[in-house]
Amino acid sequence: SSKDILDLVNGDVVEAEKIAQILAITSQDTNVKTNTGFAFKALAQYKAGLPIEGMRWGKSQNEKIMRVLNGEPWEGRKTNSFYQNLMVQIDPTKVSGEPTTQDIWMARAFGLSGHPGDAQYQIMEKITQNIAAQNGWTPPQAQAAIWVATKARNESMRSEINAHIKKKGWGKNADT
Repeated sequence: SSKDILDLVNGDVVEAEKIAQILAITSQDTNVKTNTGFAFKALAQYKAGLPIEGMRWGKSQNEKIMRVLNGEPWEGRKTNSFYQNLMVQIDPTKVSGEPTTQDIWMARAFGLSGHPGDAQYQIMEKITQNIAAQNGWTPPQAQAAIWVATKARNESMRSEINAHIKKKGWGKNADT
């Protein structure tokens, strides 16, 4: 993804970093396609001199994106890790330590439900770093392998899970 971002902006590291930050901010509870759409919508609004609107998490997310575009700092455990993972190829000097993005898909891989709390995040990150070391990978590579496998397995089972949920009368689908 980092290389694609750099290619998109013709190697402009400053612009690539802004995109990486916006992608990280808009990533919460959003699939890759929708997340990318939100990020580029926000960037287009900003470049057109318009207020940033229509992000999934509303005003607070809009304001966080504006802070990024105005060169101000922002923070978030998962989103900051995701940003640093994207920056590995864009500008490695922006990366501290060996962060891994521990999101809901990673939580599922570890047998958890919902978003990981701080203690869970730390444990999941340490285990992911150990898996990386055992396999000669970087921690982000190990996290990506786990994430992709977990997401693919879940999505391939989605129709079966939804049929079971409907049959049992537990709801309409796995998301409701």
